[in-house]
Amino acid sequence: MILVLTVAATGLFVSVAPAYAQVELKPKSLCGTTIKTSVTLTSNLLCTKSDKFGDAIRIGVNGITLNCAGYAIENTGSVDFGIDLNMRNHVTVENCHVEYFYFFGIDVSGSHNILKRNILYEDGSCDVCSFEPAGMILYSTSSNTVIDNTATGNYHEGFAVEGSSSSNIIANNVATSNVMYGFYDLTSGSGTAGTANTYTTNTCIGNNGGGTQSSPAGLC
Repeated sequence: MILVLTVAATGLFVSVAPAYAQVELKPKSLCGTTIKTSVTLTSNLLCTKSDKFGDAIRIGVNGITLNCAGYAIENTGSVDFGIDLNMRNHVTVENCHVEYFYFFGIDVSGSHNILKRNILYEDGSCDVCSFEPAGMILYSTSSNTVIDNTATGNYHEGFAVEGSSSSNIIANNVATSNVMYGFYDLTSGSGTAGTANTYTTNTCIGNNGGGTQSSPAGLC
């Protein structure tokens, strides 16, 4: 949206672009960068190297949107993380296909972020890590909404929640054919199945967590 201000005496028109205007960048230019404005992808983003943080894309400010518009962010080289929301708040990540990253497809901390309609595919391929890799991880984070996402074929978990995470809403997600659990929550509290978070209408199909689809049972 553009604001147009009119000055009656002179007939002067002034156009002012709003903060966090949605911009389109050449996808190749995004690999290994920190974005500080809202971005919409216009084609697939294939990353063969990472920045010093090991991310394909790092979210650099609060309150912006990364809309992949159904395009893929894919590791074709040695990139650890797909999308990193490290200590960011009120960020939306939507419509992204995040594929083949070494540790996590989407790494979330901070609060009040929205992760919706993303597909996490064969992320977390690390087999010598001291932690559980996953398609998406929420770590020591609160009041996020994770809705309508799909995690398929990820190395350990489809969706993992760890650390002091609480009051997150994980709803209407689908986890299929992940090597361990579809949903994995290490918190404790008065939420779903004794966790500190709320899980509703999630679906698990064909995950291989030792005979159970989630840990604890009842998250899907």
